[in-house]
Amino acid sequence: MRFLCLLVVFTVSFAAAPVALILVAEPKLGKPIVVVAKPWGIAATKVVEAAQGSFLSPQATRLAVWSVMRSETYATDLKMKGAWLVLDGAALAQICGVTDASV
Repeated sequence: MRFLCLLVVFTVSFAAAPVALILVAEPKLGKPIVVVAKPWGIAATKVVEAAQGSFLSPQATRLAVWSVMRSETYATDLKMKGAWLVLDGAALAQICGVTDASV
């Protein structure tokens, strides 16, 4: 039982580091971002449209869409229009193994 507890703690701590990296990385002007909508709110595409943003990719889901950080206040605008999270796309891409996440 003790071994199982240690294994769970190790696994959770190992998985938490990449998630923390994504959450604390600040989106940079002109760089890719991921807009995550609230599951119970409006779709991510509608949030970006409401904030007068543009889409980086034609692929979108109800919960998330790629966009470009167009101004210093864009992340705040997205959150005011219903975004749950605005994540640095480069940090997310790096964790997924992408080395060049330029627009």
